[in-house]
Amino acid sequence: MRAAKKEGRPYKLVCRAKKVAGGVNASVRAEQVALSDPMALIVGTSSYVYFETDIFPGLAITEENPGLYATAYGMLADLVRAVTQG
Repeated sequence: MRAAKKEGRPYKLVCRAKKVAGGVNASVRAEQVALSDPMALIVGTSSYVYFETDIFPGLAITEENPGLYATAYGMLADLVRAVTQG
């Protein structure tokens, strides 16, 4: 990890989702990103979401170090959604 960062291509946990015919292709994996990529600047518990749509070809949202309440709410909302839709 340190060597990758020193070489200018740190690892980040990247979640990807793309709508395809008949569903969604999704993945979560560690990927190296260039230091010029805005994702390289994300640290700690911060998150970065990047959307590519027909209207907004490059819309990005960054959440910087969410607190305990935001994280707890997100976990609870995910649990409720999983139970009610699963």
